[in-house]
Amino acid sequence: MPIETAGHKVVDDATYKSIFKEIDDRQDEYVKILKEAVAIRSVSAEPERRADCVQMVNWMKKVCS
Repeated sequence: MPIETAGHKVVDDATYKSIFKEIDDRQDEYVKILKEAVAIRSVSAEPERRADCVQMVNWMKKVCS
């Protein structure tokens, strides 16, 4: 059964299974990255956290490159 959104086919079953297999296979890596991200206290609504927000932006640049 294809995955649908608002009645439109998004991906077929094989693609869906392949995507989630990749996620499952890399779960430990993703959890490690998430732990690093949430360790940075980057609450943009708090002015005293501005340096932390800048740190988060720089961390994201590193992770995404």
